[in-house]
Amino acid sequence: MRFLTALKTDKGIKRAENQDSLLLMKAETQAGSCVFAAVCDGMGGLKYGEAASSGLILALSDWFTSELPVLLQGGPDSAGIFISWKKCIGRENSRILEFARQLGCQCGTTVSGVLAIGDRYFVLNIGDSRVYLIENGRLRQITHDHTVVQRDIDDGRLTERQAARDRRRNILTRCVGVMDTADCDFFSGELHPGQTFLVCSDGFRHVIDENEMTEWFSADKLDSESDMEARLDLATKEIMNRCETDNISAALVKTAVSAADDKTEELPKLSPAEAYSVFAVTEKTVLTSQRAIDN
Repeated sequence: MRFLTALKTDKGIKRAENQDSLLLMKAETQAGSCVFAAVCDGMGGLKYGEAASSGLILALSDWFTSELPVLLQGGPDSAGIFISWKKCIGRENSRILEFARQLGCQCGTTVSGVLAIGDRYFVLNIGDSRVYLIENGRLRQITHDHTVVQRDIDDGRLTERQAARDRRRNILTRCVGVMDTADCDFFSGELHPGQTFLVCSDGFRHVIDENEMTEWFSADKLDSESDMEARLDLATKEIMNRCETDNISAALVKTAVSAADDKTEELPKLSPAEAYSVFAVTEKTVLTSQRAIDN
């Protein structure tokens, strides 16, 4: 599979700082091309939210280069990837808690991300950032929000329309860095050419609807990475025109056919040294604030 990608973040029209952090990593591996895109939204109501989001993005960047190569020995395995993600996020949760304890403050962050490799995708989520999949003209939300209003929707106490106007819509029931444990959700599925994954903070989606996201980011509208960047720019301007007050961040990943897609041979099991030797990072983009928790 071949991947086209784009990133965009903006502090928006009201916030003095951008507490969102983004990551885009690409690599050539034993299993083919690989891409990892993630968005972390520092909790705006808590001091040092940007430090929490930056620290987690940097931890995920390190995970991609130091742990993923070994996980791909013999091909991608969902159980191994999910366990490794859980450990990575757990370590960062403890680090943020200790950072906050030393400063006498509280801080936290959401995280949503998608890893695509071979014929599979893998998604992680905690909080209310989201991963969407657009395919065949339809949009599907892969992740499930960890918010008070989503809990009320699940329990039948609120409708989707009521939740959109509820003042509690930004209150999280799970995040990284506030509680002793950070419970993540994990998802996986099949990759096909012509898919678009949208990873975004809640500020990107509050004032636009799913029909607009489908229209703007369907794969047939995204012929190049410059097209994808231009559409993210236009979407961000439209979101600001509609008076969104939060930071606005999104990443796009589009799947396309590559010459290697017809190869179906079983991948050999490599030693750790061999796994690192055939793993080559081809692109790394990290967008964070200046302040991050030391790793």
